[in-house]
Amino acid sequence: MSEPKDYHDQGAELRKLLEEVEDGSEQKVQEQTHTQELDKKTQREVDILDLPPRKEVHSHHHNRTKLKIGRASIRLISVIIILIVVLLVVFNLWGEELIDAFNQM
Repeated sequence: MSEPKDYHDQGAELRKLLEEVEDGSEQKVQEQTHTQELDKKTQREVDILDLPPRKEVHSHHHNRTKLKIGRASIRLISVIIILIVVLLVVFNLWGEELIDAFNQM
Protein backbone atom coordinates (compact mmCIF):
# COMPACT_ATOMS: atom_id res chain seq x y z
CA MET A 1 0.00 0.00 0.00
CA SER A 2 1.20 3.42 -0.78
CA GLU A 3 1.23 6.12 1.83
CA PRO A 4 -0.08 9.51 0.83
CA LYS A 5 2.71 11.99 0.24
CA ASP A 6 0.73 14.97 1.46
CA TYR A 7 -0.01 13.85 5.00
CA HIS A 8 -2.00 16.58 6.71
CA ASP A 9 -2.54 16.59 10.47
CA GLN A 10 -6.06 17.88 11.12
CA GLY A 11 -5.53 17.74 14.85
CA ALA A 12 -2.81 20.40 14.66
CA GLU A 13 -5.27 22.95 13.30
CA LEU A 14 -7.82 22.06 15.96
CA ARG A 15 -5.23 22.34 18.73
CA LYS A 16 -4.18 25.74 17.38
CA LEU A 17 -7.80 26.97 17.34
CA LEU A 18 -8.37 25.63 20.85
CA GLU A 19 -5.30 27.45 22.16
CA GLU A 20 -6.47 30.70 20.56
CA VAL A 21 -9.90 30.35 22.14
CA GLU A 22 -8.45 29.57 25.56
CA ASP A 23 -6.07 32.53 25.39
CA GLY A 24 -8.92 34.83 24.34
CA SER A 25 -11.18 33.63 27.15
CA GLU A 26 -8.44 34.14 29.74
CA GLN A 27 -7.96 37.70 28.52
CA LYS A 28 -11.70 38.34 28.71
CA VAL A 29 -11.83 37.01 32.28
CA GLN A 30 -8.94 39.25 33.26
CA GLU A 31 -10.62 42.26 31.65
CA GLN A 32 -13.91 41.48 33.42
CA THR A 33 -12.28 41.19 36.82
CA HIS A 34 -10.42 44.44 36.22
CA THR A 35 -13.64 46.27 35.29
CA GLN A 36 -15.42 44.78 38.31
CA GLU A 37 -12.68 46.05 40.59
CA LEU A 38 -12.97 49.51 39.06
CA ASP A 39 -16.75 49.44 39.49
CA LYS A 40 -16.39 48.53 43.15
CA LYS A 41 -13.99 51.40 43.69
CA THR A 42 -16.19 53.93 41.91
CA GLN A 43 -19.41 52.93 43.66
CA ARG A 44 -20.43 55.44 46.25
CA GLU A 45 -21.08 54.27 49.72
CA VAL A 46 -24.65 54.69 50.97
CA ASP A 47 -24.93 55.99 54.48
CA ILE A 48 -28.00 54.35 55.98
CA LEU A 49 -28.49 57.10 58.54
CA ASP A 50 -28.74 59.82 55.87
CA LEU A 51 -31.55 58.15 53.90
CA PRO A 52 -34.94 59.93 53.80
CA PRO A 53 -37.92 58.39 55.59
CA ARG A 54 -39.82 55.70 53.74
CA LYS A 55 -43.04 57.72 53.91
CA GLU A 56 -41.37 60.59 52.08
CA VAL A 57 -39.90 58.38 49.37
CA HIS A 58 -43.09 56.48 48.62
CA SER A 59 -45.51 59.40 48.88
CA HIS A 60 -44.90 60.46 45.27
CA HIS A 61 -47.33 58.27 43.37
CA HIS A 62 -47.50 58.47 39.63
CA ASN A 63 -51.23 58.48 39.00
CA ARG A 64 -51.36 56.78 35.66
CA THR A 65 -54.59 55.11 34.74
CA LYS A 66 -53.90 51.55 33.80
CA LEU A 67 -56.58 49.86 31.78
CA LYS A 68 -56.34 46.10 31.95
CA ILE A 69 -58.27 44.31 29.24
CA GLY A 70 -58.60 40.56 29.40
CA ARG A 71 -58.73 38.17 26.49
CA ALA A 72 -62.49 37.81 26.72
CA SER A 73 -62.96 41.57 26.46
CA ILE A 74 -60.66 41.74 23.45
CA ARG A 75 -62.64 38.96 21.75
CA LEU A 76 -65.92 40.71 22.47
CA ILE A 77 -64.67 44.02 21.10
CA SER A 78 -63.24 42.37 17.98
CA VAL A 79 -66.51 40.49 17.31
CA ILE A 80 -68.50 43.70 17.70
CA ILE A 81 -66.20 45.54 15.28
CA ILE A 82 -66.43 42.71 12.75
CA LEU A 83 -70.24 42.70 13.02
CA ILE A 84 -70.38 46.46 12.49
CA VAL A 85 -68.18 46.17 9.39
CA VAL A 86 -70.31 43.31 8.01
CA LEU A 87 -73.54 45.24 8.66
CA LEU A 88 -72.15 48.32 6.90
CA VAL A 89 -71.15 46.26 3.86
CA VAL A 90 -74.54 44.49 3.77
CA PHE A 91 -76.39 47.78 4.16
CA ASN A 92 -74.40 49.34 1.30
CA LEU A 93 -75.13 46.37 -0.96
CA TRP A 94 -78.78 45.68 -0.08
CA GLY A 95 -79.76 48.80 1.83
CA GLU A 96 -82.73 49.92 -0.27
CA GLU A 97 -84.05 46.37 -0.67
CA LEU A 98 -83.92 45.80 3.10
CA ILE A 99 -85.73 49.09 3.79
CA ASP A 100 -88.44 48.18 1.26
CA ALA A 101 -88.80 44.70 2.80
CA PHE A 102 -89.26 46.19 6.30
CA ASN A 103 -91.76 48.75 5.00
CA GLN A 104 -93.91 46.01 3.42
CA MET A 105 -94.23 44.14 6.73
